[in-house]
Amino acid sequence: MALIKLLYYICFYLLIILFSLLGDFILKLPRPNTLFMYLVAITDTLIHGIHAFFTWLMLTMLKIRTNNNPLYFCDTTLIVHDILITMIISISIDFDHIIVAKSFSIQEIHKLTGRPFLHNTTALITMAILFIYLPVNKDDDIDQHTISYFNRFGWLLFNATIAHHIRDGLRHGLNLYPFPSTNSIPLVTYYVILFLFPIIIHWYSQCKNVDFGYSYRSSSRMMEEISV
Repeated sequence: MALIKLLYYICFYLLIILFSLLGDFILKLPRPNTLFMYLVAITDTLIHGIHAFFTWLMLTMLKIRTNNNPLYFCDTTLIVHDILITMIISISIDFDHIIVAKSFSIQEIHKLTGRPFLHNTTALITMAILFIYLPVNKDDDIDQHTISYFNRFGWLLFNATIAHHIRDGLRHGLNLYPFPSTNSIPLVTYYVILFLFPIIIHWYSQCKNVDFGYSYRSSSRMMEEISV
């Protein structure tokens, strides 16, 4: 089963590369009119979301218990919830262009100089870490072995930020204000980061005993059903 999980992981990673190449191709297309400018901008934003979608899905594959232990099943509802939330967060980051421009006009957005506030990697990573380590008293109906909703949001924000900003870093580097910004990220570095990022998060969460709740014991599930 470990081999099957590895193959899934690689397949999801290859899909990231495929969509990345598609996005790069679309960005290089001529934009003869406003409609094409909107289509390119929307496509680029969606690809940011797709990156976050697949990086968290790759992490999920590492977190899911295999049927080597038949007592474990997957909480598919929670998995879908987290994947969609981190995807939406990654897409929403680009809305800071509209906020700063105070207009939906693509021409006004293109006139912006500098990077909008949600493209400050330092700020978003700091916010994500604060949520991740935020001490929260859990309600009685929340499994005490899993992280709280606030901590979960921090992890999803962290994933969305990395997925979005690393791709932007290919062209613009990373905005690390108040620290100096980086140069453009090399393509090889970009692909390596996207491949290793879910593995690093999985390893770190294992070391810290962080349970995302994607797997639960069938015996516990049966007891819940009986009690109902």
